[in-house]
Amino acid sequence: MNCQGLETDEDTARWMAREVWTYYMIKISELLDTVLFVLRKSNRQITPLHLHHHMLMTVLAWFATTYVPGGQGILIGYVNAFVHMIMYTYYFIAGCGDKYKKYLWWKKHVTELQLAQFVFLELHSINSLFYECQYNLIYKLLTIFYATFFIKSFGSFYYNNYIKKVK
Repeated sequence: MNCQGLETDEDTARWMAREVWTYYMIKISELLDTVLFVLRKSNRQITPLHLHHHMLMTVLAWFATTYVPGGQGILIGYVNAFVHMIMYTYYFIAGCGDKYKKYLWWKKHVTELQLAQFVFLELHSINSLFYECQYNLIYKLLTIFYATFFIKSFGSFYYNNYIKKVK
């Protein structure tokens, strides 16, 4: 958990690279929700946070696929995939129509889960700086920087939508 370097076993390294490539393909497919927002003229949902998050994550996933396919990046992908599974389940239910709105009481908790994800990944990456392992320092620092950025951005969204609105 402290720092997972890149695999040296060829079969494991190949498996890890395939996992990271799959994550990259998922990030590309997630750009489709932006396309769907544009086609539905749902401009309210195309926020700077949405655009920045999806574009940036696609670029970082490409970087990981190209330069660090494995190591502690695998944990980032698994945690992020879990959060997105919950998030897209919410979106699926929301897309089923107004009669399902009563089941969407947990929207706020999806944002809390996203924030928890970024805090966890930031702390994990900060912790890894204190351990020697074969994992790219630049990617560790990028993870810390962007986790901080996303904590601030999603935190601001959370505050404006769930705390400030209630007052």
